[in-house]
Amino acid sequence: MPRPTRPHQEVMNPTAPLLPQLGKAVLYPLHMAALTTLAALLLARVVAALLPGVIGWIAALLIWASAYLYALECLRHSANGFARPPEMALWQDYHGAAALFLIQGAQMALLILAVYIAPICWLGLIGLTLLLPAITMSLAFDDALLSWRSPVSWVRAIAAIGLAYAIPVLLGVLQMLAFMATLGPLGLNEGLLWTAVALYLAIVTYHINGTLLFRSHQRLGLTPESDLLAEATGRHADDDLLTQARLLEHRGDAAAAREVLAEQIYDRQVTHEVHLAYRRLLRAANDREELLRHGQWHIAALMGDEQFRRALGVLHECQAMDPAFLPEMPEHTALLAQAAADGGMWQTALKLARAYPNTWPQAPDAARCGLLAARILAEQEGRTAEALVLAGKLAAAYPHDPARADIDTFLQHYAAPTSP
Repeated sequence: MPRPTRPHQEVMNPTAPLLPQLGKAVLYPLHMAALTTLAALLLARVVAALLPGVIGWIAALLIWASAYLYALECLRHSANGFARPPEMALWQDYHGAAALFLIQGAQMALLILAVYIAPICWLGLIGLTLLLPAITMSLAFDDALLSWRSPVSWVRAIAAIGLAYAIPVLLGVLQMLAFMATLGPLGLNEGLLWTAVALYLAIVTYHINGTLLFRSHQRLGLTPESDLLAEATGRHADDDLLTQARLLEHRGDAAAAREVLAEQIYDRQVTHEVHLAYRRLLRAANDREELLRHGQWHIAALMGDEQFRRALGVLHECQAMDPAFLPEMPEHTALLAQAAADGGMWQTALKLARAYPNTWPQAPDAARCGLLAARILAEQEGRTAEALVLAGKLAAAYPHDPARADIDTFLQHYAAPTSP
């Protein structure tokens, strides 16, 4: 079976079309790591609003400083080529976030001066808004306080990114308009909804800044962490492998392309893309036996990366060819049964959960999977009598299993009431 893999880190393609990446960027804060951080910041903002006077004001400043710290981490993470948000770290080098907070503070001060006191400040505000994306990008790979003061680094970033630089500028203008709404006659007073929108927009903006920087990293002479990770895990070798297979297929030698891929797949850890290419070639050759054999390896590799949905996709393909197909490892079957149930894929969950105790009766999760099957039968299929029979067999077969108490509870809940 495949060797254990490292947790999956989705990496962006620096040569992919920009428009689809921008579409994904809008949903970037909805990934669990960013969403959890947003929720924590909003909850802290609610608490800060309850604090009196100066204490509440200081608490609000600390919350916004934390928000900029996380936004900067999103910028760096994206500039290093990673597609998903980072976790919120409690201890980091705060120099970059401090610089970013000061710059944003200066921008807000210029806006207030321009609106209420000195209209000439609009010139400074426009200039800072145009340069702010480049200034923040200079913090991505070097967070020293002096790095963002170099106009040379700003010009290099703008020149490398090109016309796409207009995107973060426009997003910066949107942030300014949102802030102006709190100053004008609308009187939004930085309520919770405004705070949520501002935080969401800030994370999207800094992710896009990082994405643009990653797309231009070769022109800037930068080395993203994703490239170093690719070298360490063999991703570059897999890219070359896919190129070699495509050339062989283009020359009409699909059998050689399959052989080249299979040699590496069964010898070492390869990327998901290599597995997909191999399965595509196997389907074209109508090689059912090898598709099923490789399905075991592919599912195991995906489970090692905790990519349950993709593993379920491979499982469905294999079961369409062989209804009796199951993952080779019982723990993978149990995990996929639960993942399918959590995703509302009841038939798949039922099939896996029911097969588990029949295939591996002595495995640790046999009783637990059997109970999952009984619950699906009763709660989703309306087959209560069948569920009770199954639960009764489980109770008899696993009298000392940790799941026995849950099995008894299930039997008591669904057992038909007896007449007095």
